[in-house]
This record gives sequence, C-alpha cells and structure tokens, in this order.
Amino acid sequence: MSTDTTQTATSGDEEPSRAELAARVTELEEQIAETTSEDSQPKMSIIATKGTLDMAYPPLILASTAAAFDYEVTVFHTFWG
Repeated sequence: MSTDTTQTATSGDEEPSRAELAARVTELEEQIAETTSEDSQPKMSIIATKGTLDMAYPPLILASTAAAFDYEVTVFHTFWG
C-alpha cells in the first residue's frame, strides 16, 4: 500500500471542491478494496509467555482450533522472557 497522496490543483488556502473530495474518497475506497481482496484468509497470532509445560497447552489448543477453522496461526513461545 502506497503512502503517496494526490495533490489537487488548488491555490492558496482554498478548500477542495465537493467533486474533488468525492473523487479522492472513491480512489481511496478502491485502494482499500484491492488491499483487502488480496488476503482473505483470517490470521491469528498467539504469544505464549509462561515457562511451564502445563501453560504451553492452552495456546496450542487455541492454535489447533483456529487452524481447524482455516485461520493462519502463528504461535510465539517466549518461555522465561
């Protein structure tokens, strides 16, 4: 996604016209639609912070359940960190 902005031809402190604003809104909506349509799979990130094995199970259960529902899951284990 680009951070480029389109400059309108206005001089001084003039505000953009309603038509210019509508055109810019349409342009931004199209950019958002392109960005969101490329990646339709839901994602989940889980951070496991406990250092014991019994506290490692809940994130793994959540991750396997989310994966069963077709989520892309990432589990980050910090253990004592």
